[in-house]
Amino acid sequence: MQDIQKIDLYKKRDFGEKINATFAFLRQNFQPLGRCLLFIAGPLLLITGIISGMLPVVVQNEMEVFNLVGGGAINGFLSLIAGVLVVAVVHVYLDQYVQQADVRPIEVAEVWEGVKKIFFPFLLTSIVIGIVIVLGFMFLVIPGFILMAALSLIYIIMTRERLSFGDAFSRCFKLVGGNYLSTLFLIFVIVILQ
Repeated sequence: MQDIQKIDLYKKRDFGEKINATFAFLRQNFQPLGRCLLFIAGPLLLITGIISGMLPVVVQNEMEVFNLVGGGAINGFLSLIAGVLVVAVVHVYLDQYVQQADVRPIEVAEVWEGVKKIFFPFLLTSIVIGIVIVLGFMFLVIPGFILMAALSLIYIIMTRERLSFGDAFSRCFKLVGGNYLSTLFLIFVIVILQ
């Protein structure tokens, strides 16, 4: 792995080059990043999947409102935590990738240490951002999309620049600036490819 060249994540690229750099990064880091995701977020994702699979059977056989509401609430809460864990793992991994001088596999223990530090701020951020974006879509569709584009950067700003939620929130809008449409388009393309 020593002959592999490290990808410059700060390089300014056009749209096609961004997609190519994303896939190059994934090819280069598939195993170590996948291992981190598997060991840190994987167990909770498995539990959430099992609950999701069992919930319709429980509801169908029991037909109790409590089972549906209680099971759905537990599954929703665990899904939120699992999603935050996935986001935290990826952002800590990216942060450590940028900080290291050479290309070497990043260990699960290194990523876990970083995830423990940022998990609760990321959880609170996810809840607040979810509410803000929903409110943006309720008032008009366009503010929701603008908020979604701008706030897509909040986790990496909190991780890389070590900013609080409020500072990272305002920094998102400065960074995206007049590029709301291209940022939103890039998000949609990545989601579709995912």
